[in-house]
Parts: sequence; structure tokens; C-alpha cells
Amino acid sequence: METNTTELIENLRRSQAENGRVEVKAAAGGFPKSVLETVSAFANGDGGTILLGLTDPAEGLQPVEGFNAQAVHDASVEAIRSKITPRPPVDIQIEATDEQHRIVRIDVLPGDPTQKPYYIEAHGMYNGSYQRVGEADIRLTKYEIDRLLENRSQPRYDEELVSEASFKDLSPTLVSAYVARLREEQPRVFAALSDREVLLQARILRIDSEGREVPTLGALLAMGSYPQAFFPQLMMSVVVLPGEELGEVTEDGRRFLDNHSCTGPIPSMLDEAMGVLVRNMRKTSTMEGLNSSGIGRVERYEYP
Repeated sequence: METNTTELIENLRRSQAENGRVEVKAAAGGFPKSVLETVSAFANGDGGTILLGLTDPAEGLQPVEGFNAQAVHDASVEAIRSKITPRPPVDIQIEATDEQHRIVRIDVLPGDPTQKPYYIEAHGMYNGSYQRVGEADIRLTKYEIDRLLENRSQPRYDEELVSEASFKDLSPTLVSAYVARLREEQPRVFAALSDREVLLQARILRIDSEGREVPTLGALLAMGSYPQAFFPQLMMSVVVLPGEELGEVTEDGRRFLDNHSCTGPIPSMLDEAMGVLVRNMRKTSTMEGLNSSGIGRVERYEYP
């Protein structure tokens, strides 16, 4: 990737064409949405440079009349930061050409292979991921995206230690059930171990830097008595709307028909969430002949 903008422009003027590493856009009417496709393509490949505020190379890369460099710069920063996932590695600068005309230069570095594909969030991964082929931004195929996803490393956030917590913050009931299942499924490994030794062997408890036995994040979420004491944001919120979109209200002004926060370990949160869903479902009854109780009435919920 060339660093000198003046040399970059001169090379493009000599070739009178863009290439696989450089894209030029006039941007006379403001930030072009197509820039997002090019950023995605460069980040998914070997990187590249986008110049905004110049005419096409075939037209001599002349300054665009009325180009507002500051406005396009600010719009570029906002769009690239908020509309491409994950956030691509870019550098966006306002530069002066040899004619002292101000343009916007966007340098896109090659993306992290473990984060690819970089895609336009509004279009989704399989419709908003691009690659650079010659001078064109071409949408990646499903096969190509799947190959990129295979290069991603498996996140291991669940193995992080929660040093503020201890064994006492795990639910005895959930721990006992988990230990019993391990002993039943893997008796050779776990049968002779104490409960604490089982948890250490299964990496539910780990030894921190100070030599203490502490649970991992995954263990606390799956088996903690009250994980939200340490991570209040890790909860489930179930909201029942009166219409099909957020903001619609009932005739008496209610924005929600039900609004429930589910806390506790993940199994408890799932049970609570299902309870909210069930009590807000419509239920129908049909007569379908006799069942085992000799009664023909069958009730069905709105959803299975």
C-alpha cells in the first residue's frame, strides 16, 4: 500500500485506471454508500486505498467541484465504524493534492483472518461480504464465506476466571447434578474423585494467580446461585409488545403487555423466559376423540 498520496495519484494518471488496491470515487454528493462494499472487499483481502473527491482516472483524476472534504471525512468515519462488522482496520485522513485541493483518503489494512469476513451489517454476512477482483468489488459466495469462517478461532470467554467468586457462589443442587452425570458417563476418570476434585478436573474450578480455587465464567453462568451479582448485564429480558414494532401502544397507552427480567443461572433464566412466553400465548382447544383420560378436548398453544 503506497503511503504518498501525490505519487499514488500520479501512478493512477499514468495507468488511467484503478486497480486491485486502489479505488477512486468522486463523492460529489457526499459519502457514497458503495464505499462500504470496497472497505469490506479490501479488509477481506490484502487491503487497499480509497480516494474520495477526484474524478475517474480515465478523466485525469481532477478535483471535484463542491467536494466537502470535512463532511465526507466525518461521514466516512461514522459509516465505517457503525455499518461494517466487525470493525475494520482503517485510517481516514483529509489530504491536500498537488493542486491544494482537499480530498479524503481511506487506507484499509488487511483484516484479521480470525475475524473475517468483514461485512455490511444491514445486508447480513452472506449478502454483505465482498472481495476485490481487479477493479471490482464482488460479493463473496456462501462457499467462500464458509471457508473464511473455518479460519476463525473458537472464542474462549467462558474459560475466563472470575476471581471475585468462589466455590460457595455455585448452586449446590446444580453442582451435584453435574458431578453425578460426569461420574455416570466417565466413571474411570471421576468415580474416585471428591466433588471438588471433579470440578477442578472438569475445569469448572480453576486456580487463579493467587492460588485460590475460583469458578470460570462459564461455570458461574451455568451453575452459579446468582451470576448477576458479578455480571448484572448477563441476564435475559422478555418483552411482549402490543403490536409488531417497538413503540406501538395499546388504546390505554401501554407500551408493553409484559416485561420480565430473568436472572439466575442459564437453566433458571430459560425456565423463566419460557414461563413468560407460555402465559402470553393464545391457546386453542379442539375435540379430537378420546384421549387416555377418556376426554376428547385437546389444547394447543399458539406456538409449539
